[in-house]
Amino acid sequence: PKAIEVAFSGRTEAGRRGTVRAETAGQVLTIPAQEGTSVRQGDVLCRLDPDSRNAIVAEARAAIVKAATDYNATVTLYEEGFAADAAVKSAAAARDGAQARLTQARQDLDNIAITAPFDGLVAEELVEPGDVISSGAGCAVLADLSDIVVAGGVPANQADLLSVGDAAKVMIGNRDPFAATVSFVSDVADLNTRAFRVELKAKNADGLSDGLNARAAIVAGTATAATVPRTALVFNDNGQLGVRTVNPVEGSADGQVAFVPITLSGEDNSGVQVVGLNGPANVIIRGQNYVSAGTTVLFEMVADDDRGDL
Repeated sequence: PKAIEVAFSGRTEAGRRGTVRAETAGQVLTIPAQEGTSVRQGDVLCRLDPDSRNAIVAEARAAIVKAATDYNATVTLYEEGFAADAAVKSAAAARDGAQARLTQARQDLDNIAITAPFDGLVAEELVEPGDVISSGAGCAVLADLSDIVVAGGVPANQADLLSVGDAAKVMIGNRDPFAATVSFVSDVADLNTRAFRVELKAKNADGLSDGLNARAAIVAGTATAATVPRTALVFNDNGQLGVRTVNPVEGSADGQVAFVPITLSGEDNSGVQVVGLNGPANVIIRGQNYVSAGTTVLFEMVADDDRGDL
């Protein structure tokens, strides 16, 4: 068995990134946290004009005082036999409604301060002072770089070999390589590249930035590898790397061509080591580019001391 190494190129990303959105509408008054600023959870990123919200809270406070007074008076009348039970229930409902409106008014006032939901860096400002925004509109993009993610794409035959938790090594420019682990392997291929997204995660001890080019190598377990000439490698119509083999047709001197997807696991002077040939196989090493899967061919076995019969 030989260690399988899946290599890919990708880019660094923040371990966590999100758009912080307004929970109420209004005009942007100030932006206390400028782009590139480090912030703590709860720090204000954008502040909206309170407008009439303070007055609404004051009115709601007055309304609840009146509603509570009316309720107490109705209860007293009920106890003295001068009010019906329905009147008490109506007064209680009015009091509770006034309390709910006060709670809502206070919440709306609090929401003019749009705060950071986690520690991070203001990666992008989305508004300017004076802008009028609606509820749900973005104020800023916040990135948490305490963890770093390296994301890239691998072909299907390599994605199938990967599992969350696999160990990896990441190289960025002239920096020392650092260890990471596989945190995500997509089950869905990109529509344009047909590659499957893979994410590696590591603690950002070196203070790496978002958007750096990176190379990664993932150790995806072990498997039995076969050695074939590099010239035997081909791509099928879907862009998948593999080799073409020929299987003898029983009772005939002919053989039928098949395509076998493979994964590269190494290379030396004898050839490339591939994983995916499960058992003995007649690999086509000459003329493989002139045939396709399903083609019937005449073939000749070639003996090779290093690789056996191919």
